[in-house]
Amino acid sequence: MNSARTKAKKQAGANGHPAIVTYSDPGALAPQQDAATGMQNLATSAITEGPSSSPNFVDGGGPVIRNVQVQLIFWGQVWNNLANPTVEQVTQAVSSILAGTYMSALRQYRNIGSGRLIGQTIVSQASAHAAADPPNPFSAGNIVALLIDLIHAKTVAQPNPQVLYVVILPARVLSSQFNVVGEHFFFPLDGHNVHYAWVTNDGSLDTVTTRFSHELVEAVTDPEGTGIHGTLDNDKQSGLFEIVDACQGDTTVINGVAVQKYFSQKDGICVVGS
Repeated sequence: MNSARTKAKKQAGANGHPAIVTYSDPGALAPQQDAATGMQNLATSAITEGPSSSPNFVDGGGPVIRNVQVQLIFWGQVWNNLANPTVEQVTQAVSSILAGTYMSALRQYRNIGSGRLIGQTIVSQASAHAAADPPNPFSAGNIVALLIDLIHAKTVAQPNPQVLYVVILPARVLSSQFNVVGEHFFFPLDGHNVHYAWVTNDGSLDTVTTRFSHELVEAVTDPEGTGIHGTLDNDKQSGLFEIVDACQGDTTVINGVAVQKYFSQKDGICVVGS
């Protein structure tokens, strides 16, 4: 990972919900209003990547996802052909992350356990509110509109508190948020809070899996911005960052799959499960 990237601060968005923005490069991030959803990402300050000094993580009491069920969604016609990495490569790597030891150190955070892959879907045909290919650049509203269509069409698993929808974008399709390469958030739908994430793709499997693992850990420990979050000695604001942010840029390989380390409050260091 590029050690020059920074983590954008979470601040209140529409309806008081936190705007959860991850993986942003240096530079000022102006508030952006998403026309499709009315959500506003107020990413107005940042902290530098890398292990943070004296982080402290607390449990805000909000939802966590204890045994995540991941529904992968590959958006774009290219996934039917010669995408690099391929759908099979990404799916196998995600299965390895979920079924292996990577998440085992998360048990210290409200007994969060391992997860499982419950499905993968290629979206290559237009739906009511989403094109066959994502716009370039795409917005958070485009992702939400796609997920709503897929859920209502029963093309993907139906929402429950353990389900996390993860949209994988084609290579070199960019977010409309300046240099943001991954995000997790939630939205209400039919009486459920739908938890989701998306990651961009530079054509490298290692990059995709590192970004996926980053969003996975953040989503299971803090899916709605009210779960496990932290403070720094030099910034006492609660909810500034999540347990991956203290280890940003600190990656490793487990069973041949590149992953992002996360902070262990118990050990005071960046870890992966073993």
